[in-house]
Amino acid sequence: STQSTGDYGMSSVGGEGQHKNNHSQILDHCSSIVNQTITVENCVELLQIADALRVEDVKYQVIDFIMSHYLAVSQTRRLETLPTNLVNTVLFAFNAHILKQWKEEIA
Repeated sequence: STQSTGDYGMSSVGGEGQHKNNHSQILDHCSSIVNQTITVENCVELLQIADALRVEDVKYQVIDFIMSHYLAVSQTRRLETLPTNLVNTVLFAFNAHILKQWKEEIA
């Protein structure tokens, strides 16, 4: 018996709850792979992919990496290749990161 390529080997027996569980497992796996493979050299591309695929958890995971390695990432000049919406997202995150550090210093 041949399975349809549309279900990717996932049974429909579990219904919607099973689908959400499979989706969550896939996202967890993607997040784990990003953690293992993200570098200063590829983080901007990973951000663009996560944004295009609308994988928000991975997108913000990559943004956190960029914030933690901002100087090194900015020196690659790859940030200059981002579309405006992602530049704004990174700048917003950077400003929030700086504000948080400043608040911790004065506390």
